[in-house]
Amino acid sequence: MTDIGCSIPESIIIPILTWIKSNVASKFLILTKNPTFFEKYAKRIPRNCVLGTTIETDRSDFTSIFSMAPPPQERLSVMKWVRNNLPNERVLVIEPIMKFTEQFSNEINSIEAKWVVIGYDNYRNSLPEPEEHEVDNLILKINKSKIIKKNMKKNT
Repeated sequence: MTDIGCSIPESIIIPILTWIKSNVASKFLILTKNPTFFEKYAKRIPRNCVLGTTIETDRSDFTSIFSMAPPPQERLSVMKWVRNNLPNERVLVIEPIMKFTEQFSNEINSIEAKWVVIGYDNYRNSLPEPEEHEVDNLILKINKSKIIKKNMKKNT
């Protein structure tokens, strides 16, 4: 288990995707903080892969401080490309969730993910987390997805 979209060489990626394709009876999750992987390997990604990315917020000012991942708007943009260009199911993992803008639910909904996983920081890194009621409102605004709650606060 590793982030295949980061520093894995193509000499390893191609055999992995080939093996996945040969196991059509199973589904595989490819989850990455760098979803440009999906664009690069679009022609090789089998249909039995669920494609997902982690996105903590839609605010670049936070992610540039706390993460080395591509900016959230880039990750969201690539996932919209995936929605429009690949037949695969999609998943978004919003963990650890950080403060977000009013538009975040619209961005999430635009991906048309089958699942959305939401969780707080489970390592107690003192991240700029939203209030519980803000997360509750976000969940209410996310439509047509199965919400999976993880590492939630006491009242959520």
